[in-house]
Amino acid sequence: NALRGEPNVQGSTDHCILYGNLPGYLKMLNTSCPDLKTYLEHYTPKCNDPQSANFYINYPKFTVSFLKAMYGDAATPENEFGYNWL
Repeated sequence: NALRGEPNVQGSTDHCILYGNLPGYLKMLNTSCPDLKTYLEHYTPKCNDPQSANFYINYPKFTVSFLKAMYGDAATPENEFGYNWL
């Protein structure tokens, strides 16, 4: 949709040029989430029914996977997988 300012929105996220998201549609960090725990609590959707389809309940796994891909062996639980390096 050219009216959105980017004619290829899917491609823009694949190439990390959609300013409001990190790769994988992860939300951009902001000052209200000073650490990884707060960030994950804020953006992981809550689910009242464990049988419901809730793909983003895995948001913590997606985030840690992204951080490990960025920082490799330097991303450890002790340093919040490099969350503060972003």
